[in-house]
Amino acid sequence: MTTPAPAAVKLRVELPFTARAPRLINPELGIDRVLVLRGAGRRSTTQLTVLDTPDHRLLRAGVLLAHRVADGRGDWFLAAPDWAPWLPGERVEPMADGDLPTELAALVRPFRRSAALGPVAALEYDRWTYALHGAGEDGETRLGVLHDQLVTVRTAGVITSRYREGTLTGDGIDAAQRDWVSEMLAFAGGTVVEEFPSIAQRIGSPATGHTDFPAPTAWQRDCPAEAAITAILAGRLRMIMTADLALRGGSGAARDLAEQLRALAVELRGLGPLLVHDQAGVAEWRSLADRLDDAAELDAIALINSGRYLGLLDALVREVRAPRVVGGIDTSGALSAGDAFGALLERVVADFVEACDVLGADGPDATWRAALLAGDQLIHSSTITELVRPKRAARLRRRTERLMADLEQCVGEPPAITDRVEELSPAEAFEAGRAHERARIVVRHARHEFLREWGRARERFA
Repeated sequence: MTTPAPAAVKLRVELPFTARAPRLINPELGIDRVLVLRGAGRRSTTQLTVLDTPDHRLLRAGVLLAHRVADGRGDWFLAAPDWAPWLPGERVEPMADGDLPTELAALVRPFRRSAALGPVAALEYDRWTYALHGAGEDGETRLGVLHDQLVTVRTAGVITSRYREGTLTGDGIDAAQRDWVSEMLAFAGGTVVEEFPSIAQRIGSPATGHTDFPAPTAWQRDCPAEAAITAILAGRLRMIMTADLALRGGSGAARDLAEQLRALAVELRGLGPLLVHDQAGVAEWRSLADRLDDAAELDAIALINSGRYLGLLDALVREVRAPRVVGGIDTSGALSAGDAFGALLERVVADFVEACDVLGADGPDATWRAALLAGDQLIHSSTITELVRPKRAARLRRRTERLMADLEQCVGEPPAITDRVEELSPAEAFEAGRAHERARIVVRHARHEFLREWGRARERFA
């Protein structure tokens, strides 16, 4: 709902719903007259229907989406001050028909994802407005305005709460006059407050639950490992959301979102040994990033509205809310992030060393692929563990990256000559055989070279 600018607010008071309006006139303080601007005979009412998912995802994230009817006019209302500038502090769209405007629907899509929107609460506002006047040298002047707002909250058609808010605004009110108004409202049962509860708080659970997008928090080496994992993923989720919203709002580029998706893929791959996580999802994030890189604006919007993207985003939200940690490395509160990530680094180093130690020039291609995967895991995990062991992690990553360039040449059995060799002429069969043998020689030579290099480099991974 539209509220007075914070700078203009002089007083906020919670009042009993049935309290009688107090007498506010005090000529000795210069409050000579009180006029009713809205109320008896000119009642101002507003009906607000709040739209959200069944689990109140929007409200929990600080996003209010509603259909509003005021003075017989209907409009759509979106307020998300916590997400500015990516979402509007307040935005009103006229109600042309019964459907939510496309632009508003697009802006709230990453918050609701695949969940359906529907009415979750109805609020009825009854407003009375009083103008406080004083006599001045140039005639009567308006000192300030007292907004008296009575609100009834209904959920599923049942009244769940009623509340009343009094707000005093105006630059003409001095401290003594403000204190007088405050005292009179206190006599009526009012309580002065710094801020009023939010609409989510007025509606109650589940609107007051934890947001799906927690604000990034710093973590230290000595904090629990699970808290550090949550902080890393929550920070990345928040950056993905802001890049997503910027793209939807026209102020960001698809490449900015693609960059965040790739960074997430690196982090998920790096944390892989610690998390019960489908590594196929990592490949999906990378694939989406590649498609966003070259996508036109409309194609990019279609992509981030797709079930594929929203499903992955939903999975990431669940991962942030409760990371599923595997056994083998203790991530309980008894073990710090520094120790857990240090253990992760040593594990992936040991896995890479073990994979390389069993390699042979004539060994099966599967063992060489396993070594390649182990090296890739070490590189990705080092980006995470570098946060707690910067020198060792960076050194190991550089050494592994140098080896990986050679290791990649060792993977890949030469393709079969052909499944229909009987259809080849003698000359064609001879040439195909020679090509196959040359490919085998190239791979075999690369493997011998790598094994010699590994013999020299192995001790540096100790």
